[in-house]
Amino acid sequence: MWVIDRKVGQQMNLNNKIINETQEVKQFALSVAMARKNDEQKRIDSKFNMAIKSFDDELDRLIYTTDVTTFVCSIEAVDKIRELIIFCKEAIDNNYVTEQQVYKIKDETKKIKKKLSEEWDEYYEKETKSLEEVLKLSKNITGINVNSLLINLQEGRSWDANKNIRNKMTESISSAKDLINKLELKENIVDFLRKMVKQEATLLDVDEDIMKWIKNEHLEGTIKITF
Repeated sequence: MWVIDRKVGQQMNLNNKIINETQEVKQFALSVAMARKNDEQKRIDSKFNMAIKSFDDELDRLIYTTDVTTFVCSIEAVDKIRELIIFCKEAIDNNYVTEQQVYKIKDETKKIKKKLSEEWDEYYEKETKSLEEVLKLSKNITGINVNSLLINLQEGRSWDANKNIRNKMTESISSAKDLINKLELKENIVDFLRKMVKQEATLLDVDEDIMKWIKNEHLEGTIKITF
């Protein structure tokens, strides 16, 4: 009887030991799972911070661009920006971010950047195309050094240009307009210069304004009309 009781006791101790060890294994497995989950969340949080940084960079670019130029983005672009700001704020306030939210922020930021880039391209062409053309014509005809102005204008073409480049572009636009005003280049004179560069100018294109401008700039021995 004592032997049986001893065996039963040993079996119970063995069972308890197995149960305890099993619980420890389960607890360890749970800890590993939690650690992996935490690592995964840290990875997602890191991606979220990078996505927020990219969006914030676009906002900064828009702000300093509108500060130093007359560029104004569309209502559609403003609405997209406002919606994404609200979405980001809600994600931050919840203190928990999913990978799907990160993808959405990255995707919407790309769309906003594309929209702003397209609108900037239109603005840039409108502001600088005729200026660049006239500056180049003036350089060819009068010999005035406008290289630095042209470089500053061209460097500002990209939406990604930094604040310093944008400032130089704006200053060069102002300087170019001042220079053109001093040259007294009326529209008919500009048209004449265009034709001169293309070798399409004739005597019929030379009117009183053009003759006056040629004399004022002492270009009588410079301008030639070829057959």
